[in-house]
Amino acid sequence: MASLIGMVSCSHPSQDLHIRAALGGIALTDLEIHILPFDPDELLDSLESAADAPKPSFPELEASLRTYRRRTDGEFADASETWHATRDSVEDLSRQLFEIDRASALYRARYRDFRELYSRLMRRGAERDVAIRSLTAQDRQLAGRAGAAADSIRLWEARNLREYPRLASERLEDLGRPAATVVTDEEGGALLGVAPGRWWLLAKMKHPENPFLEYHWNEPIHTRGWMKLVVVPLDDHNARLRFRH
Repeated sequence: MASLIGMVSCSHPSQDLHIRAALGGIALTDLEIHILPFDPDELLDSLESAADAPKPSFPELEASLRTYRRRTDGEFADASETWHATRDSVEDLSRQLFEIDRASALYRARYRDFRELYSRLMRRGAERDVAIRSLTAQDRQLAGRAGAAADSIRLWEARNLREYPRLASERLEDLGRPAATVVTDEEGGALLGVAPGRWWLLAKMKHPENPFLEYHWNEPIHTRGWMKLVVVPLDDHNARLRFRH
């Protein structure tokens, strides 16, 4: 859900922020990084604390998923291709909603489109899980457990985190500092100008060998006007490996 934040360019920067992204010493090219003036995980945690039911947790399953390795390249990626394309469309439409007046007819129409597209994402997620389960008999049980767990987590998020985009937008307005987004170059680097203050760098990427996991970064930094350049690494040391649902 954190990736559903609308992004705009920072204005009147006074500090250079140099981001270097790499895993295992290999530069991460085309990694999308969001820079926020508030902690997105803290906001998500507050919504989770206010939820009527606790978020589903599967520690034993996640431990099993961490040891999984795909048997043939491309099998799981092919089964998930349609779902990923739909998820990208959901995220794009969510970002568009931030640029539209919430009281307008256009917003209501786009929000209806968002709900329909999200429902399609849920259906295709289920179809993806079925496809993955059918790939190999040996992996069927693990994939089934992962699919059921993912379904329950997505359902919980749809019910309890639906206010996140609105609250994030209000937080940006209250702070008076816009968010930004950058994409790393072929050397895994990105340069951005930001105002002095506290910022959080948010990014994620699929695990290259495990279709059930993703790398997630939420790195806090504190920039100061008197420092000309701040270098921030996104790498193995500050990456969090988590269940990709």
